[in-house]
Amino acid sequence: MGAFAVTISGAKKYIEKFASENDDYNKIMVQILADRMVEAFAECLHQKVRKEYWGYAKDESLTSDELIHEKYNGIRPAPGYRLAPIIQKK
Repeated sequence: MGAFAVTISGAKKYIEKFASENDDYNKIMVQILADRMVEAFAECLHQKVRKEYWGYAKDESLTSDELIHEKYNGIRPAPGYRLAPIIQKK
């Protein structure tokens, strides 16, 4: 079992600031940039896990295009997507 937790610290205050100023353009730009940065970090972390931390793909050398098309072994969970239902204790 594995999990990724990624965040962009400080983005929320700018999103709220621009929202309070009715500046939808800059609010959306901050949201988009934060989302892209989180995704980039998750991809980087996923590669480190495969090649270094867990080491099941030590000799892997994929191109950017191959990474985008998920030519690696396994899956990369994306932030915000549940992989399995949460089990609740009764």
